[in-house]
Amino acid sequence: MSKTLVKLVDEAIIPALLLVLARIGGLTLSILIFGLNFNISELDNKLIPYGLIFQSTYDATLASSISSLLMIAVTATGFGYMIYKVSAFQDKRISPKKLLRLADRNLLSLIESSLSIYLKSLVWLIFMWITSILVITSASRQLTYIWIAVASTIISIIATLFLVKNIEMDYTESEAKIQKK
Repeated sequence: MSKTLVKLVDEAIIPALLLVLARIGGLTLSILIFGLNFNISELDNKLIPYGLIFQSTYDATLASSISSLLMIAVTATGFGYMIYKVSAFQDKRISPKKLLRLADRNLLSLIESSLSIYLKSLVWLIFMWITSILVITSASRQLTYIWIAVASTIISIIATLFLVKNIEMDYTESEAKIQKK
């Protein structure tokens, strides 16, 4: 396997775990806050042997919607942090003044290469789109409110545009530097 693919897989572990925790946390929060009735039942699935069965469709929709919102919030936050790192701590964009401040505070480890930051951003964006697809699928089966699917899709589109714009900015800056030489 190539180094980039291995790094991509390594970078995907934490976002995947956070999404699973967000899903479980959202279900738990909705059960605790709204006092939803459920049973734990055996499923005919070898991968997931047990599942939550809610007493009503309303309860299932509410629990699924809250956990979907939490998953969207986690992916948007992770991606937002990566975009912040692109603009604030990317090796190509850091100013000498900021570099000196970071060195004075012994924080040079915050600076990352373009490839590393964009790879992490891409991982978060992929998980954001996977979450959107899952929410859209859930909404089409009437297990999640439709407005959550629409919001998730809009957030994913905006995030994609942010990443493309940042890559485009770096590419045009690199082109301009090459042409000056």
